[in-house]
Amino acid sequence: KTLKMQMTELSNLSMAFGTDVTFDYLDGQHKCTPEDEAKMEAGVKAFFPGPYFEYINANNVGDKRVYSYVDDALKHISAKIAKDGPYDGLLGFSQGGMMAHLYCMLAAKGEPGYVMPNLLILLSSRMTLHSDHSTLCERFQKDKLSVPTLVFFSEHDDHVSGEETRRLLTTCSNVKQIY
Repeated sequence: KTLKMQMTELSNLSMAFGTDVTFDYLDGQHKCTPEDEAKMEAGVKAFFPGPYFEYINANNVGDKRVYSYVDDALKHISAKIAKDGPYDGLLGFSQGGMMAHLYCMLAAKGEPGYVMPNLLILLSSRMTLHSDHSTLCERFQKDKLSVPTLVFFSEHDDHVSGEETRRLLTTCSNVKQIY
């Protein structure tokens, strides 16, 4: 619901795609706990009404980055696509963009139940940092994703740095960037 509000009420981004494009929005499958909500920026909570959902919850465990709920999130996305798809493309913002990119890497790898979209649109997104995904990310830095990818990012983003987005771009062969 937050992305829908951002694309329809706070910007004209959904209309910029034209009237032939229909968006189907998917919340993360995990309802944020009060502890998760306490970590959120006050401005986000003030502007976007709860309840809040997330795909993953990232934590550092020793020297590794670990995502809780990542397998459930991927099942949630796959189930939505199987039920209501196929979709021409996937669009994701921030954590949702990371999940859409991860989904596409798994589809390209041939993971059963994953369907490669015809288009990937990422807004302010980074590549997965989950320690269990490092081999997958390395693979696609060599054998690039061929799905046409449109990436929006800013060097001034204080949540996802331009460097992090450029790292994601190293996995894509057919990419257009908008700064």
